[in-house]
Amino acid sequence: MDGLALLVVCGLYVYLAKVVAQFIRRRMESTLAQYATIVVFVVIPTWDIIPGWLYFMHLCNNQAEMKVLKTVNLEEKYFMPNGQADGQKVGDRFKGSFISNRNFSPVFHIEMHESALQDSRTGEILGTTKEFIYRGGWLTRFILPDAMYSCRQYQYASAHMALWREAIRPKSDLGPGGN
Repeated sequence: MDGLALLVVCGLYVYLAKVVAQFIRRRMESTLAQYATIVVFVVIPTWDIIPGWLYFMHLCNNQAEMKVLKTVNLEEKYFMPNGQADGQKVGDRFKGSFISNRNFSPVFHIEMHESALQDSRTGEILGTTKEFIYRGGWLTRFILPDAMYSCRQYQYASAHMALWREAIRPKSDLGPGGN
């Protein structure tokens, strides 16, 4: 039913653009004015896509980051076969925090996600991350409300998961800064 409503709205918008463009052409007797009117009707629903994407890319390149402050090496028994730390086995010792700011840039629909990983025994912060999510322009949000793009600087699912993987390693991994 939503698809039908979307088609009706788009059809009415195109019809309105055509009527206004024809009116402008007759009134001003100029084809250029008619084309300018069509351009305005195209730009109205899409104006925020290009500047929003450029701002998102700027944030990804200049502010998104993962800082591993300390690496902890644990025995193999604390890890799943895929190399990820088993949350049930290390959950008492390590604590992750996650903060999502959905209104970081409401004009361009950009969210900021920050996370930290802490050793519960010592209180020491092992690392932090900052990641951005772009939800697209307002037209994209209307048509595809679940669409999103992340900086994807990490090989793993998210910056938060990458932090766990980089800060907590099996003893067999010879990474810099381990204990």
